[in-house]
Amino acid sequence: MEFLTIKKRPQRDGYLMADHHNSELNETTSHRRQLNWFDAAMIVAGATIGAGIFMNPAESAKFLQSSSQLLFVWALGG
Repeated sequence: MEFLTIKKRPQRDGYLMADHHNSELNETTSHRRQLNWFDAAMIVAGATIGAGIFMNPAESAKFLQSSSQLLFVWALGG
């Protein structure tokens, strides 16, 4: 089962990135992941628009007779 083994490849300087002072790096740098109100609002707006892209054509297709009518209404609406 050679495909399940992880082979470590040295980087340019001969050290592995995972082994090269990893503990020291984590202690000295602290990057906090945080979202502000603008980020949260953009996530909600993106989810709303994304859901609308898939829901609106399905609702329109229920009322139209053919796919050509759906394409016409879609092109008309922009």
